[in-house]
Amino acid sequence: MSLDYNCIDLCNNTPDLAKKVDFVKMKNAGVKYVIFRAIRRRLITDESFEIYYKGAKEAGLKIGVYLYSYAGCNQSTGARADVMKNWSTKNCVNYARLEANALVNLLNKRKLDLPVFYDLEERAQAKVLKKEYITKISEAFKEIVEKAGYTFGLYCDQDYYNAYIDKKKWKNTPTWIAKYSEGKPTCCEDNLIGWQYKGTVSGEGLPSGLKCDRTHWYGIKSTNTTKEEPTKEVVTETKKESPTTKTIDYYGRISNCTNLNIRKGPGASYKSVGIYKSNEIVHITEEAYEDGKSTGWGKTDKGWISYKKYTTKAIGKITITCNSLNLRSSMNAFLSNNIKKVAKKNETYVVMDIKKASNGTTWYWLSNGYYCSSSNKYSRYASL
Repeated sequence: MSLDYNCIDLCNNTPDLAKKVDFVKMKNAGVKYVIFRAIRRRLITDESFEIYYKGAKEAGLKIGVYLYSYAGCNQSTGARADVMKNWSTKNCVNYARLEANALVNLLNKRKLDLPVFYDLEERAQAKVLKKEYITKISEAFKEIVEKAGYTFGLYCDQDYYNAYIDKKKWKNTPTWIAKYSEGKPTCCEDNLIGWQYKGTVSGEGLPSGLKCDRTHWYGIKSTNTTKEEPTKEVVTETKKESPTTKTIDYYGRISNCTNLNIRKGPGASYKSVGIYKSNEIVHITEEAYEDGKSTGWGKTDKGWISYKKYTTKAIGKITITCNSLNLRSSMNAFLSNNIKKVAKKNETYVVMDIKKASNGTTWYWLSNGYYCSSSNKYSRYASL
């Protein structure tokens, strides 16, 4: 029996269930496309992502991914139920950029056949952000995704689209619509590329209990035809011409992320060569420019990072004015085993922060990771 769908959206599933999916059997049954979640809440990689990508790729299925947006949500609270009560326009655009960067970093130039979809479906989010900020977070996400060489797409249900999506703004954007009632979606006929119309599927290589949805996939269409067209390859080659660079002397602390990819060149499309962890200190010596403007990418001794988005700048410098000053691994002047270095008179050090110890004394936290007394008896401080 022929299938009434040609695309499956693999939803939130455990790795144990994901491993049981038979992608070859799905393809033989008539499924051509598969879409799955890449990034979870708090910018964590979906635990089934690698399993799905490998299986679908090996089976020859066409692949797309999505990220469920939490932009505008208070990510500091714990349980999802608590998180979903706390929406705000404050920092929502920056968080959308973090979502996009997390996704681009995960994909790491992997080829996709379908767009990268920004999943907008939280009514609590939409009621607070409204159409204006839903547009802004979508634009921020789109800019980063497209700069990395991927095609951007929107996903939401038809009612959400009619209420919160700026139709004029997104009229040419590939859009995947969920509508579980009878009849094809009518909210965006010219740019509709997929209709998710039914819930959990059984059989066709899918294990019992797997969460997934059925979709009619139409492909990216022109305004002159309704014929399904092959979806274009969405990853571009890295530019051969490198941006110009300028020498700088910048110290910063990794912030706004748990892990930050270090790239071979100044851009998210370059290969990752390592990571910096949150709160690590970095020294930027070069900054990349394009068309006379900073790209926000800086070079450390390990490679290139998006430093303007993911570092907090050092606050100042000190010059040692005494003959010698102990640099310590902790804020305690009464220990001898925490002395890691002795600074000499006239040496200068970069100050990342000023911290207060439990006994009330204040200390400079230096770019080398050590602490020293902030008393002006020992050093002279200057803001950066």
